[in-house]
Amino acid sequence: MEEQAAWYQDPFVRLAGAATVVPFLWSAAVQIANVAVFSTSLTAGQADFIGQLGMAVAAAGLTAVALRGVPRAVPWWRAIIADDPLFVLPVIPSLALVVVYAVLVLVWLFVMGGAGRMLSLQDVGWWERVLMILPVPVTAAVCEEYLWRGRILGELERRTEDPTRALLWSSGLWAVSRGALTDPVQGVWLFAAGCALGWYRIRERRLLPVIAVRGVAGVIVNAAWLAGL
Repeated sequence: MEEQAAWYQDPFVRLAGAATVVPFLWSAAVQIANVAVFSTSLTAGQADFIGQLGMAVAAAGLTAVALRGVPRAVPWWRAIIADDPLFVLPVIPSLALVVVYAVLVLVWLFVMGGAGRMLSLQDVGWWERVLMILPVPVTAAVCEEYLWRGRILGELERRTEDPTRALLWSSGLWAVSRGALTDPVQGVWLFAAGCALGWYRIRERRLLPVIAVRGVAGVIVNAAWLAGL
């Protein structure tokens, strides 16, 4: 009789744990360092840039780890976006996702103070602006959505055999990874956003629209505020 492996040896548990803990620790470290060490030399925009850049790098690194078992013959982008066929979109659910996520973004900007936070990005340098307009939001969208709405949500759904429980768990853990424990109000917004993105993923079994909605929203918001609009 084979001995059952301990829960912490489960590759999925390790992936989900790393995807939750690593970005959270980075976010917390940036906040602590900004208050304790860099409060006089690091602007609010630079601190936010470092936080977002670190999140994107962490997501990219975890995605690379998650893709290690993929055969070399499969392109990395096809391993991430396994939708088949690739560009066929269900119109009504896709429009519903766009509308719901757009409303959530507007709530974050004009109700939760996100606009004021984004204005701080105008004091960063040109190279930081270039990274914030395209590479950072696109990398975060592709890698985080692959990890959370692709791998983690899908595996939770398989293990629990309950899409609702899987959606709530994955959205909650994603919110924690993005700093919900240090900013509960932001955490509620992240949980709602995770539920919207995850709902589409569960309903349609497609990841490309989820990545596109989040990536385009991030690029537009960052570009607008960096331009001073």
